[in-house]
This record gives sequence, structure tokens and C-alpha cells, in this order.
Amino acid sequence: MKKKLSAGEITELFFYRGDSILGREKPERVREKGKKIHKELGFDNSEIFMKEYPYETKEGVIEYWEIRGMPDRIFFEEGYVDELKTYTPKEKEKQIESGKTQANIYAYLTNLKPRLFLYNQPKKRMEDIIEFEFNEDKLNMDITLAIELKYYIEDFVENYKNKVRLVYNLKV
Repeated sequence: MKKKLSAGEITELFFYRGDSILGREKPERVREKGKKIHKELGFDNSEIFMKEYPYETKEGVIEYWEIRGMPDRIFFEEGYVDELKTYTPKEKEKQIESGKTQANIYAYLTNLKPRLFLYNQPKKRMEDIIEFEFNEDKLNMDITLAIELKYYIEDFVENYKNKVRLVYNLKV
């Protein structure tokens, strides 16, 4: 079975998973508002891109992971792949880092130049466009870290289930 990892999963692991583990998930209405803004501004691509990525395990085994993603917007003629992040001032820096990470992955998948668009929700306006070069070192670091975190979480869940089974003799 081929292992898969999406750009969204990677940014979830790095920037939002801690919030969800600690019970601080964004309310559904906030996520829906972000989706609505994306659609209104034309950041509504539905094409999925994917590439096979070779990952070397600690044991020296090469695993092939399918890295995939659905960029928010694509301009093939101009050579850009765009990511839109909506934010409130409190979360702006996190959204910039998350957006640059995601756009860099999309650049890898599409071979286009990444751009990050920042939309200030309280002011209801686009505030910034960040153009940057694809960074292969960052991509490799991000994918490697995401794969390691996925394995770490899988191990944690298995240990958790075993502990509950041991203590309560329950099937979890």
C-alpha cells in the first residue's frame, strides 16, 4: 500500500495539530467563513497534483510516499501557484508560516513559482502578497518531519490502545 501525505496534512501537523490535541480546534463557522472567502476571491481550484517522494527510513529502507495537494489557485501562463490564508491579527504570523509551507509544497507539485496571499478577516480585505522562490531544502525538511510525525502519532495511538486494553481489558 502506497503511503500518502497531502500539503494540507503537513501544515495541519506543524501548525494546527497541537491546537486540536489540546481541544482548541477552530469552530466550524470559522472554517466555513474561510472557505466562503476563498470562493468569493476566486481561490477555488479543484485540480489535485501529486508526485512520488522517496523517503529513507532510519533503517535505510526507501519508502515511496505520494505527496499530493490541491492549490487554491493556478496561473500556468504566468507561472504561479497561489495559496490564500485568511487571518485575524492574532494569528497572522502563524498563517504566514503555514501558507509559505503549503505554497512551497504546491510549487514542488506544479513546478510553478509560489505566492502567498493574505486576507485580513476583520478588515475584509487582501493585505499582502508574498512572492518567494521554491525552496527544495525546506521541502525536504518539511516532508521528512511530517512523515516522522505521522509515524510518531501512529506509535502513540497504538501504545495508547495497548495501555487501555491492559488496564481495562477493553477493545479500543
